[in-house]
Amino acid sequence: MDWILRIFFLKDFSGSGGAVQWPPHFPRCETPVQKLVFIALAIAAVALVVWFYRKEPDYVPLKKKRVLAGLRILGFMLLLFVLSGAFLEVLSREESKRTLVVLVDQSASMSIADRRVDAQDLANAAKILGGSDKPTSAEADAINKTSRAEMVKRAVANPAFAVGAAMHEQFKVESYTFGQSTQLAPFDISDKETAGGPLTALAAPAEQATQLGAALRDAARRLKGRKADGIVVFTDGGSNRGEDPITAAQDLGTPVFAIGVGLPLSKDLEIPFLFCEDVVFKGDSFPLYVRIKQRGYTGQSVTLVIKRDDEIVKEEQVELDEQSERMHIVEITPNKVGTFTYTAEIEPLPEEMSAENNKRSKAGISVIDKKIRVLLVDNSPRWETRFLKAVLDADKQRIDPSYVIRQVDERVLSTDKAYKKRFPTNLQELRSYDVIILGNILSDFFTKDELKALQDYVQKEGGGLLVMAGRTSMPDSYQGTPLEALLPVEFEPQSPTSVEDELTRTIKTGFKAVLTPEGARSPILRFAVETSENDRLWERVEAMYWFYPAKRLKPGATALVVHPDKGGGEQGIPLIASQRYGKGQVLYFGIDESWRWRFRPGAQYHRRMWGQVISSLSMTHLLGKTNRVQLETDRSEYNVGDKGQVIARLLDKDFNKVIADTVTAIVEKGDLSKEQVTLSAQKDQPGVYQGEFVPGAEGSYRIVIQGEEDEAEHIVTAVNPRIEFEDPGMRKDLLEQVASASGGAFMPLHELGSLVDKLKEHKQVLEPKREERTLWNAPGVVVLFALLLGFEWFLRKRSDLL
Repeated sequence: MDWILRIFFLKDFSGSGGAVQWPPHFPRCETPVQKLVFIALAIAAVALVVWFYRKEPDYVPLKKKRVLAGLRILGFMLLLFVLSGAFLEVLSREESKRTLVVLVDQSASMSIADRRVDAQDLANAAKILGGSDKPTSAEADAINKTSRAEMVKRAVANPAFAVGAAMHEQFKVESYTFGQSTQLAPFDISDKETAGGPLTALAAPAEQATQLGAALRDAARRLKGRKADGIVVFTDGGSNRGEDPITAAQDLGTPVFAIGVGLPLSKDLEIPFLFCEDVVFKGDSFPLYVRIKQRGYTGQSVTLVIKRDDEIVKEEQVELDEQSERMHIVEITPNKVGTFTYTAEIEPLPEEMSAENNKRSKAGISVIDKKIRVLLVDNSPRWETRFLKAVLDADKQRIDPSYVIRQVDERVLSTDKAYKKRFPTNLQELRSYDVIILGNILSDFFTKDELKALQDYVQKEGGGLLVMAGRTSMPDSYQGTPLEALLPVEFEPQSPTSVEDELTRTIKTGFKAVLTPEGARSPILRFAVETSENDRLWERVEAMYWFYPAKRLKPGATALVVHPDKGGGEQGIPLIASQRYGKGQVLYFGIDESWRWRFRPGAQYHRRMWGQVISSLSMTHLLGKTNRVQLETDRSEYNVGDKGQVIARLLDKDFNKVIADTVTAIVEKGDLSKEQVTLSAQKDQPGVYQGEFVPGAEGSYRIVIQGEEDEAEHIVTAVNPRIEFEDPGMRKDLLEQVASASGGAFMPLHELGSLVDKLKEHKQVLEPKREERTLWNAPGVVVLFALLLGFEWFLRKRSDLL
């Protein structure tokens, strides 16, 4: 039948590679009514032609009449054929390049150069690079310096794998990179002639996270229903953010060919955390907290080196057990005064993935050769005072304690020089101390001049004051005295508790003190150096059974610990609170049972807390620092891109609180950049301002207040996130599941040569294109119609019928 169509259309009707679907369709003759109409028209046409030629003269032979009638009938039938709208369907498949989507992992873990020692691993890597399967020692060193990203480039360019040639010749390639974003980033495949292969234009990997699931989801969105032979993903499988890649692969409808890059298991040592106090004392041992992470070195010993600036001050051998992380405490005894940077470093081990994360430093550690002079004043040696005295006496390397106890035995006064007979009578005598602690002692123990001197000591000299509430005197008896102005809380005097009340009252229900967010950030209430551990210990603290019901915080004061019941406002009644008062600092304890914390969370944490309290209160007076500006941040170290919270407490030149809507902080990164950050005044906290900044690059940042640059500075550090290096081994199991879920295949990079054959197995068979081609308007139909009518006219002319 094709030859008939060729005659009628004067060309190949089906076109190249097309197939004609017989029989033809008659769209205007499909319903029974339409068929009946066409049959009636055909019968009528035949009848009309027969009747017409019967009327012609008899001299025309019957045979000729029949021929003429037949020609006219064929003409009418051809006309009805045209009216039917007849067409044929032609199925055709367009030959074009198949679509292939290529995704390349640009996360930081792709910058890792895997260290290979196994002969087979080295042979596989040499195969990727196009070298000998038995590399020499020099070649092995070069292999172990080649990053995963470079391995991918070299593999795709390797003519032995034929992948680069297939990209240029067989496929229409849509190429993208992916990393921490949920969106793919397109890039251009290099020309065939470009040295280095199709991926040579790719930049070095630097993304700080990997969202493999989001990358697959975005690839499906970009295909928009179009068929592709496959999605080829070059990755180490380190999916550490976002959607589950297995679920995304199941929904794709396109096979994923996961090309695994890197070694499945990589060994590594890391120091992710280093901490010690900012101020330590010469000759006094202080703990340096070093967190060590290890992978693949269980049972081995490593050398931990501690440096002060560039000088090695201590070396220790650390045995690595099955724990992946451990906190190691190094006791350091400083023998020099000054400000130093302490560094902890682990000596690299063979096969280690990277030695760059083997060390961490903490700058700005001040070593001083002074003791903190503390004066503790109380009415009697109650439990709180006894346990606090024990802490002070035990820390004689740092603290020089003195005591004024109203109800002390005269024999103690005569034999123990630490006990004083009276409270300092004037400011000159108060300057002999860095911290004053007032316990449960009546106000009549002091003269008005002594309390005024105490107020000046804090406000003008920068002395530290700790006030510990008591059940009979503190702070009730100090209403209307200078001490009331010093306290960070407002109070209403309570009915005093007598001895008889204490003997007859039984308290059965206790409460657990609650750490506020400000308290969690404060160094003075830190049971543990790490936030998560500190929170856990505070949840375990021993219950207490008495507290002083302070009315509310004063404006500008900060609640560090509150009662669990919300009786004192949104946060609860303040149990521990602090405030700046002039040059000095005042700390208020509305409890007298912190000694219970010796039992839970434990004696070491109780000692640590009190040591931090005394140290914090003493620093201004001890070091002679009378800065009118205090700067702090919620953390000392941030990941690049994290939000950092800056808090400033400002006093003017007369040491009054600065009142303004905003102040400006300047965040400097060396001489390279300066950023202005607006700090807004905090409601109900005069002189306190808060704002946020975002470190944009790795390094140290100096924070100062504009116009007060010489008063105070605060240093924080920004580091690149290490999430990409927490488990950087090639995730073969995950990549196999992704490939299986999508109907694709997994192969390690050294087997990339099998990709082209795999793609052929999964070649998409395109649905044929169905095209309607009309028959009624074919050139042959017009010619035939003209021939039929023309021949009839010719015969009628010869028969004298015209």
